[in-house]
Amino acid sequence: MTGNRIFFFFIFLLLFISSSTQVSAAEFRRGEVYALQQKDTVFDDLDAAGGTITIAGTVAGALVAAGGDVTVTGRVDQAMLVAGGPINISGSVGDGLLAAGGDIQVTGAGVQDSCLAAGPACFVPG
Repeated sequence: MTGNRIFFFFIFLLLFISSSTQVSAAEFRRGEVYALQQKDTVFDDLDAAGGTITIAGTVAGALVAAGGDVTVTGRVDQAMLVAGGPINISGSVGDGLLAAGGDIQVTGAGVQDSCLAAGPACFVPG
């Protein structure tokens, strides 16, 4: 039960943070499937919501993502705030990582500071 409370706290925090940011200062993407291709770059913060979120490209700002499945193999230059079912992070993170999910895998990511709330979690620094 405590795990569910932590998960819902992070979901609330995610919604609060994403609603308090200026819309003009960030890109917001939503849909059943959202993918930032490896060749693509977002030159600002990116807020993404959807069933499946894949970030293979570069986010020059911060990333806020909420989805059923979240995969980050690309580069995020600032902080990353992620909530989802399975979360897989193998890309680099500039500032820090805050993640809440059912199953979190962080492998080979250049993560300075992190906070993970999950069912099973695996953190393998690269």
